[in-house]
Amino acid sequence: MSAGLILSQLEALISRMQSMERKISERNIRPKRGQLEQFDVLRTELQAVSTRIDAAIIELSQPTDEGIEFVSKIRSAKAILSLSSPMLTTLSKNLYLIFNCPKESNLDSAQVRMRKRHTQTRCEKLRHQHPHVIAMWSMELLPSTWKTSRGMADKVFDFLISTLKADRFSKLPSSLCHALQSLSEEEPLNNCTSFQGFASHFMPQLHLDEVEEDNCMTKGRSRDLSPEGEAASNKRSCTVERKQLLKGPFTGL
Repeated sequence: MSAGLILSQLEALISRMQSMERKISERNIRPKRGQLEQFDVLRTELQAVSTRIDAAIIELSQPTDEGIEFVSKIRSAKAILSLSSPMLTTLSKNLYLIFNCPKESNLDSAQVRMRKRHTQTRCEKLRHQHPHVIAMWSMELLPSTWKTSRGMADKVFDFLISTLKADRFSKLPSSLCHALQSLSEEEPLNNCTSFQGFASHFMPQLHLDEVEEDNCMTKGRSRDLSPEGEAASNKRSCTVERKQLLKGPFTGL
């Protein structure tokens, strides 16, 4: 049973109970002794059921073990320095799906159409997240894991969106930035405005890495030092150069 149907039933139940409250409060009701006993029995049952429903609703808002595991897995992307080949494949598949939602066909059955619409809704929610969250999600979860409720319940999906919305990379992997640059130049994402906007958030870091690398190589060639001194000097100059660059216009990423 869907959450929407349960909400509708709860709303109808509350409306009927409010109506019943007004009727019971009328002064012209005169129950007999046997009816009073029935009222007492029903009141006890009503209190018990209300308590159980209240507990069940509270439970709905609590994270599941599965949700906590997914959060941990997605956040592990922050520690990755270089994306492996399988991870790059997962990244590209997810981004194709998120920014090119499955299209409906006249040949689709009602069940297939419903499943595609469900995936479209989830993709839209993901597109509204911060680019770092989209990237971490796309690096760590296979599309089959999250695109429908078969792989991930709505409760878990919504919990992940809510929990991860403020997460950010402390240092973007260069391989991630290069991958996004490549995807932005290839079909079908090269013509996708929303993807181009997403990828643009990572280009300043890519530019920063390229400038840093060029400057370090230039300084290394220009110094006539012993091998040990040259290595130490290059390391120091790279560090200084990076600090200077980070003070530039690209720190808003």
